[in-house]
Parts: sequence; C-alpha cells; structure tokens
Amino acid sequence: MIKINKDLSAIPNSLRPPTLDYFPVPSRPSTACRTTHLRRQEIIENNGYINREIYNSRYKYSDVKNALRDLYYNKCGFCEQRIEISHVEHFRPKSDYYWLAYSWDNLILSCASCNSNKGDRFAIEGIQHRFVFDPDSTYSSIHVSSAQLDQVERPMLLNPEVDNLTSEFIFDENGGVRSNHPRVSHSISECKLSRHDLKYQRKKLIDDFKSDIEAALLLDNKDEQILEISAFVKQFLRRANSSDESFIAFRKYAINNHWLSNIIKSLN
Repeated sequence: MIKINKDLSAIPNSLRPPTLDYFPVPSRPSTACRTTHLRRQEIIENNGYINREIYNSRYKYSDVKNALRDLYYNKCGFCEQRIEISHVEHFRPKSDYYWLAYSWDNLILSCASCNSNKGDRFAIEGIQHRFVFDPDSTYSSIHVSSAQLDQVERPMLLNPEVDNLTSEFIFDENGGVRSNHPRVSHSISECKLSRHDLKYQRKKLIDDFKSDIEAALLLDNKDEQILEISAFVKQFLRRANSSDESFIAFRKYAINNHWLSNIIKSLN
C-alpha cells in the first residue's frame, strides 16, 4: 500500500454542496451537484443510509470516478494491482457513517476483491463518533471531517490517503505479505492482501527479473552480459519509482532488501 496524496480542495463538482462556500457568485452549481446534495440531505434527514440506486449512483458519478482513477493511477488503493473495473469505496462505511457517503475525503478507489473483503467492518481503538447535524458547520466541513474523526476514533484500517506505513510491510519472494505493526497487520487481514492472486502477481515480478538475468548470462560476450544485466536492473528500479506501475511497495521492498543483487549472485 502506497500513500496517495489527495488534494481535499479539488472536490469533483458533483460532490460539492451548492453553497457560496463552494460556488461563489457568479459561478453556478450544476444539476449533478444539486442532485447529489439533495440526496445528501435526504440521507441525513433519514438518520441512516438509503441503499437504493438513486443514492448509490451519486458517489459513483463520472467526475468522481475519473478524479479517483487519475489520483490512484487506476490502481486499487489497498492491494496496488491495476484494475479494469474500479469501485468507488468508502473508507468509513456508509452503512454507519451515512453522512459521509458523498464526502471527498471518505472516497477511495478499490478493486472488487479488496472492497468485498473489507465489507462494512471498521474497527477502531478509540470512541466512535456520534453524528449530530449542525446547519452552520455540517455542509461546510463535509469534505474535510475525516482528520478530526481519526483523532477520536483511531481507525485500525489503513487509509491510503492518510497513512504512510509502507516500510511496515514485510514481503517474501513468493509474493506473500505480513507485518509486525498492528494496524498494517489488521489491514492485510481485512483486505486479504496475501490472497493467492496477489501473491502470484507479485512473485511473477521477481520470476520475470530472474528469467531476464538468466537470458543475459547466456550471452557469449562478458561485456554484453554486464550491459544486459545493468539494463534489467535499471528497468526494475525505474518501474519501482513509477507511480503508474502496480505493486510499488513490493518492488521497493525487493530493492531495499537486496533481492536483485542476491538473484544475480546466485545465477553467476
């Protein structure tokens, strides 16, 4: 899991409350914006999320999905695999935190598996926030309230937009992952980040590198071998630092723990 830097002021238009705070004169809120806000008001008045398509469609509106896809480079915020069909996921589940259903700081991009595995569970170490509607502050702070909630609730699940604990992930060469950090370990368990398909994809990155080195060593000329091996190492390093690549945390772990040099030495 890699830290994602979201600009909380760059709120997709369809999520913005149609107030002067978000649409100062002479700009005007769009129909999508007014519709989403109406649904937001209805949910708050209901004191609970309304699980119907007219409500579910609002946080998946095209400008929201596109903004999250760009921000996450079309990768899952939890497992880092590239996703063809992306899900707009709520960090705090909308079933319990209904007033945050359309809040920009509560929406993340996820794959179907991590989304399904996580479900509506949301373990905390602190005290759960009890929402009380305030006409003077609820809508003006609706997109930036998560930080304050985090201080009180202390979530166990990692938030890819808040937490920077990549160094606490411990990978193995078979693609598995674990951690000695309680929150990281909890997140690995909740999202099943060591599931078979992810282990296979991560392991394949190392297997492919190993195959490339083996092919380079078959060259007759020693200088050509060195050049080829150097090129493959540089390619691995470059991809580990490219935001649009999958499994960056795994790639960097392999580099920092000298897996590449150990592979080269073992094959020489």
